[in-house]
Amino acid sequence: MSRNAEPLMLDHAAASAKPGRSCATLRHLLATAEARALPPRWQRVLAWRFQHPRLLAAWLGGLGEAEAARDASSRWLCSLMYLRFQCLEVLGQGQPLGPELQRLQALSLEQGWNPEQARLLCAMGRLAYSRGDYGEAAQCWSAAMQLARLSEVADAEVEARVGLGQIYDALGNGHTAARLHGDAARLAESLQDDYLVSKVAINQGFNLRVIGRAEAAGRAFERGLEAARRGAIRHYEGECLWQLADLALQQQALELAAIRVEQARKLAEAADNRWLLSGVYRTLAQVKLAQGESEAARSAFERALTQAEQTGARRQAADCLDALALLAEQAGDLSRALRHTRAAKALQAGLLDQLHVAENLDALRQYDLSEPPPLERMLLLSEELQQIDADRAQALQRLTQAGALILRADVVSVWYWPDGAAVSTADAGLAPDARPQWQRYVETLRQSQRPPLDIRVLHDLRAHPDVTALRPVLQSLGLGSAIEVPLRQQGRWLGLLLLARQGPPRPWSREDVLLASHLGSLCSHIEAKHQTQLAHEALLQANRTLEQRVMERTAELEFSNHALALANESLTAATLTDPLTGLHNRRFLEQHIASDLGLAQRDVVRTGLHIVAYLIDIDHFKAINDRHGHGVGDQTLVEAARRLKAVCRQSSYLVRLGGEEFLLVDRGMEAEQSPHLAERICEVFRARDFELGPLRLRVRCSVGFACFPLAREQSILSWHEVLELADQAMYQVKREGRDGWMGIAPAPGRRLPPEAQPLSELLASGCLQAMRGLGAASAPG
Repeated sequence: MSRNAEPLMLDHAAASAKPGRSCATLRHLLATAEARALPPRWQRVLAWRFQHPRLLAAWLGGLGEAEAARDASSRWLCSLMYLRFQCLEVLGQGQPLGPELQRLQALSLEQGWNPEQARLLCAMGRLAYSRGDYGEAAQCWSAAMQLARLSEVADAEVEARVGLGQIYDALGNGHTAARLHGDAARLAESLQDDYLVSKVAINQGFNLRVIGRAEAAGRAFERGLEAARRGAIRHYEGECLWQLADLALQQQALELAAIRVEQARKLAEAADNRWLLSGVYRTLAQVKLAQGESEAARSAFERALTQAEQTGARRQAADCLDALALLAEQAGDLSRALRHTRAAKALQAGLLDQLHVAENLDALRQYDLSEPPPLERMLLLSEELQQIDADRAQALQRLTQAGALILRADVVSVWYWPDGAAVSTADAGLAPDARPQWQRYVETLRQSQRPPLDIRVLHDLRAHPDVTALRPVLQSLGLGSAIEVPLRQQGRWLGLLLLARQGPPRPWSREDVLLASHLGSLCSHIEAKHQTQLAHEALLQANRTLEQRVMERTAELEFSNHALALANESLTAATLTDPLTGLHNRRFLEQHIASDLGLAQRDVVRTGLHIVAYLIDIDHFKAINDRHGHGVGDQTLVEAARRLKAVCRQSSYLVRLGGEEFLLVDRGMEAEQSPHLAERICEVFRARDFELGPLRLRVRCSVGFACFPLAREQSILSWHEVLELADQAMYQVKREGRDGWMGIAPAPGRRLPPEAQPLSELLASGCLQAMRGLGAASAPG
């Protein structure tokens, strides 16, 4: 698309948008755009890229292609590419830009364009994060944050901090994530940037939910909603409403949840954001389940799954499959439940493989490699545990032994309470005679009014929230410091990883806390693998039980599937057929005309054959309806359709466009032969009166036709322009007395002008010539 083009839809978007605060990225881009004399109307359009991302992405792509053709090393091209990525990210379609983002980032690095490089690294980090590659994402965002600080590019620093916060949230380190999100929030507010403010608020709200602060999360989402509405950022407005609906559902406020999730759905559909639609439909399904509407819930989960699969959102897809499996099982459809469960477990296994701590590898060089540093030991332990195929107990025992060495802890133990009382599954440094005291410690935490909702770091156990109840245990065991890591599966607290140091209190470092958090993640991974093995064994048993039942039902299902296929074929045919006349309808035309036009355009030079569009309108049809009633009118249309079918060739098809208007599309006709068919159409009406029960009506028609392709200067007329010429020719027949035909053909050696003109002007200028065949004017019977 050239820079001088003015698409009406984008102009309308620029004119109708409500003013708001523009983002720092856009201010930078517009400053560059003004330097390159970009028209002011396009600057208004750019300011509203979140309202019309698809249109703007296409326009920016055109600008980028033109700029790349001029100079592939243009600095302006970097800004265009980043803004186009933002548009496509709204639609969940940013991944194809990856190679070009990498090329331009390398160019920016070589040229020393730090602001552009920081923003491009933010985009690359976002793509890596959406693929689940946390290591690459962390590297991109860390580099982007460093460059942003050097260049004072505050918007890129906000984006990088938000991204790193998301990684820490995903890895279970909610407090570090909270610190990053808090810094990003303060910086975004100072920029007065609605896009960044709403983005940070959404991630703050999610982080607060992760660490169990639902009320504060709700306030964060409300702030994000206010900023998104102020800046007209529809996809963030929808995401805030979705999160608020999820919170309302969690609090059993079903009516409020239903209202907010419906608002979110409309915004997600308007923004065409499939990732958001997946989440919205999943919450809608959960609302329907809570309201006892199982079938509506199943339908919503299926729609959520479709959207998740289209965007590659594996976590959302796995959650939907789990829910659908449960619903199928409750409905007695065990075969479907089995399929959904298998698919969910496959996705969950892939997700677990992606959860690893993302660290800067350069930090390892400060250690003496003759003795592996704690972080390297943890990474080696992570790899080792992935290779262990033994049972849960062996894997957890290896984890506790290695954990005691890595964190210099005297005791490391893992506790679960599947059937009530807490049971030590694995431990290192725990004396057998001290086990009852440790069990009492864990039971006290379970029954506490203030259990550890997230990792709890206790540099001095005398400051423990439950020190009164724990004092005898602490004195007996001689404990000074501890870290308590709650173990959760699908939001349910089912165990505890406990690390302790005996003797005087010794503080834990930030690295200790991070490593303890990762140990907890590994415990959860081991537990998930164990549960997967149990589920797999249960599924194998269920599969053996079901196999026989499936075989018995196979014949019946095949019969049902065949009947369903026939019904689907009938339904498909019905949607493409006019119910009154049995002719094709507009939908059929829309589905088939593009391929027909492509073949005609390709073969016309070789064969000389065209597509001819005949528009046929029954003369005085309104008078027939007014005099004899609509029943007779319908019979007239049916009889007209029957007669028109009689003149159709095998290469043609007939479409009822609506009312008394028909379209005959003849494929593979020489332009010189087109008048013959037009005359046959008129003759089939003139041949004899329409016998409609006791009535005999004299019915005539007017026909206008034109050929495709029709050449104009440097292009050809579109199908709609050809139809418009045929329509004007048909109405010229009406003006000249009806009961006849008029065809349009190009004058020898002439081409049509590039701009559209009325038929009368094209005929007068000699660009087109008309062919006519007129009968006697008809009157209604």
